Amino acid sequence: MFNVNDIVQHRRTGKIGKVIAYGCQLSESTYSLTLKVRGLKNVSIQPITEDTIDKWCSWQKDSPRFLLPKSPGNQVAA
Repeated sequence: MFNVNDIVQHRRTGKIGKVIAYGCQLSESTYSLTLKVRGLKNVSIQPITEDTIDKWCSWQKDSPRFLLPKSPGNQVAA
């Protein structure tokens, strides 16, 4: 379970943000707990993303398993 102000990373998109609230989502007559996460960027308007808790993981700055995939521009040709 995550706490408000925890830093998390979305498992599919790789977006990193700070938990600002909890929510819920109704899907096929089932309620799912969601996290509302504000993106960590140096812009005046920071997007808020909401998704089910299982789509988020704790973010640890130095952990290699949380590194984002390299963009094609950063890859070196062999």
